Amino acid sequence: MTKHYGDAYQTAHFEVPGEMFALAMAAKRERNMGVVGSTKNILDFVVEKTEAAIARNLPSGERLSFVLGTGTCCAFPKSSHSVCPYNADTFLFLS
Repeated sequence: MTKHYGDAYQTAHFEVPGEMFALAMAAKRERNMGVVGSTKNILDFVVEKTEAAIARNLPSGERLSFVLGTGTCCAFPKSSHSVCPYNADTFLFLS
């Protein structure tokens, strides 16, 4: 995961212990690029990072990548796309 998606935002659900939990905690602590929490916490994190990218006009070529350590991924792309004027290719969600 770190080798191929080390630059992605890392998330983990409270109920998903293990490697993803550790990766998300490290990303949060070391790079401010992770969150561990409920589905709502993770959704809020994704929307917050999306809005921050919009506020800085999402420089050309920048891509937001999120590794979702949760079994519930459908709400994330929908919520992000609802606040983002950019096309769907701007986002990469992995669950």
